[in-house]
Amino acid sequence: MNSIVRNFIFVISRFKMASFLNVGGLSVAFTAFLILFMQIRYEWGYDRFHKHADRLYRLEIVFNNTGAQVVLNRPLIDRFLASSPHIEEGALINQWGDKIYITVDRDGESG
Repeated sequence: MNSIVRNFIFVISRFKMASFLNVGGLSVAFTAFLILFMQIRYEWGYDRFHKHADRLYRLEIVFNNTGAQVVLNRPLIDRFLASSPHIEEGALINQWGDKIYITVDRDGESG
């Protein structure tokens, strides 16, 4: 075991630049993996605290090469909710600055 450690130190001291690049590259790769893993885990578990999390969906509009837009107008939401008998309920969330407004229809009345 002692000879392995001595050999390792010898290789690191002899090939300093290669050792630095190897350790640096491994560190960058490991950091990138951890960041990606944390982001994917967050995305998969975002709504998992709900009782029926497997039945929740989010409606988005995707524009060409500009990404998704979540801000949708009320008539589009109403039309989407009425388009299928499998949709039980829906909510419209509006965010203006640091405030979030949630609109829910119950028995035809908004509240």
